[in-house]
Amino acid sequence: MFITEEKSIEAFGSTESKYLIAVWKITALWAFSEAALGGILHAFKIPFRGIFVGGSAAILISLIAYFSQQKGAVLKSTLLVILIKVIVSPHTPITAYFAVFLQGFLGEILFYNKRFFKISALVLGLLTLLFSSMQKIIILTVVFGNTLWESIDQFAIFVANNFFDKGDSFNFSFSYILVGI
Repeated sequence: MFITEEKSIEAFGSTESKYLIAVWKITALWAFSEAALGGILHAFKIPFRGIFVGGSAAILISLIAYFSQQKGAVLKSTLLVILIKVIVSPHTPITAYFAVFLQGFLGEILFYNKRFFKISALVLGLLTLLFSSMQKIIILTVVFGNTLWESIDQFAIFVANNFFDKGDSFNFSFSYILVGI
């Protein structure tokens, strides 16, 4: 015997169960977004795909926080999304899992008190997109031990090669330009 969604809601008989089902659905959409959308953007070699995936994650985290009735729901959803992402696309670099965890952790902290929900959602979106744009520089500096200026130069060359794919590699020092400005 199959239990439909409406019958399961009636069985619980509360609005809390409706919100719980909404959180499950949004978590599933977030996991699909991380695994499938990220993979599709990677396959088509779209530059700055983290901004698209991170932006959708910020929206979905905000929705999870809005519909959840209990503390820790965003962090639970985050761990579930990471688990699904590991299962669906195990070839994903470790930095992507770290980004998802950081987004969920920031969401849990910002939405701990829902009194300032709109401001928290805006701050989460801004921080998510800021970290996504700076992630390569942070990883090159912290993990690989480059100086900040070397990391900025490598990032600028990476961006130039992504936008101007002419077959030859760019070689310039963006850090000198940045300091000069």
